[in-house]
Amino acid sequence: MHGWWEAKDEKDDLDKEITVKLAKGYPNDNIIFEDTRTAVLLQQGAEVCASRERRKSNALIGCFFNYELPECRISQRVQFMIELPGVAL
Repeated sequence: MHGWWEAKDEKDDLDKEITVKLAKGYPNDNIIFEDTRTAVLLQQGAEVCASRERRKSNALIGCFFNYELPECRISQRVQFMIELPGVAL
């Protein structure tokens, strides 16, 4: 699991804060920005989910924790092919 979580104050403008943080170089590969009322998940630079509802928040958290960096997926596949060459094809 790889990711970032940026908690903002509820009096902050969340959209503005996201823009500011990304402009400063914050990672955008798997990051949640939240202000206790709203959560926004970015993966690979794209907004995957935004939620103000508890049921959607559960899905957002699931997406966050299940995310794998593309490099890790490739590395795992290569390792599988090395360890089990006859099965991997």
